[in-house]
Amino acid sequence: MNTQTLDYESMDSQLNNSKSKVNNRIAGVWGFLEATIFFIVPDVLLTYLGSRKDRPLLMPILMATLGAFIGGLLMYCFGHSNYGLSSELITRIPAIDSAMTEQVRILLNEHGLWALFIGPLQGIPFKIFAIEATLTSINPALFLLISIPARMMRFVLLAYLARLLVTTVFKSVKQRTLTLIWLCGWVGFYGFYFYHFGF
Repeated sequence: MNTQTLDYESMDSQLNNSKSKVNNRIAGVWGFLEATIFFIVPDVLLTYLGSRKDRPLLMPILMATLGAFIGGLLMYCFGHSNYGLSSELITRIPAIDSAMTEQVRILLNEHGLWALFIGPLQGIPFKIFAIEATLTSINPALFLLISIPARMMRFVLLAYLARLLVTTVFKSVKQRTLTLIWLCGWVGFYGFYFYHFGF
C-alpha cells in the first residue's frame, strides 16, 4: 500500500468523522426543536442515516434523545408555570388541536406513565404530554426520567429498522434509489398524517 493510498484513506476517515459530528449536532438540535415548537420528528433524519450503510446510528440517536429530553423539560416547566398559555400556544402547532390534547389528558389519567410509551406509537407529539402531565399527580422527576426511554424507543426502532432493510431486503439497491424510497416514505407518511390530524 503506497503513501498516496494512505493519504486518501486518511482523508476519507476525516471526512466521515466530520460528517458524523455534523449529523450528531443536527440530531440533537432537531430533537430539541421537535420537543418544543417544530412538527417534523427527528426520526426523519435518523431513518435517513439508517438508510446509509456507512453512517453510525448510536450517537445520533443519543443526541436526538438528549435534545428531546431538554425540550421536554422546558415544555414541562412552561406548562407548570403557565398552563393556560402553554396549552393555547401548543394548539397553534400544525396537526395539534384541542381534541388531541384532550386525548393525551385521557391517556395520562387512564395509563399514567405508560401513556408516554403509547403516545409516540400513535403519532402524538410528546410536547403535549409534557404540558398535560403538569395537571396530573405524576411525580415530575419520574415523568422526566421515564421520558428518556419513552422517546428513545421509537428512535431506535425506526433507525435500526431502516438499517436492517437496506442490509437485507434492499441490499442490492443503489443508494440514490434508497434515498428516493426514504423520501417518498416520509412524504407519504406526513401527507396521511396531516390529512388525518389537519394542518
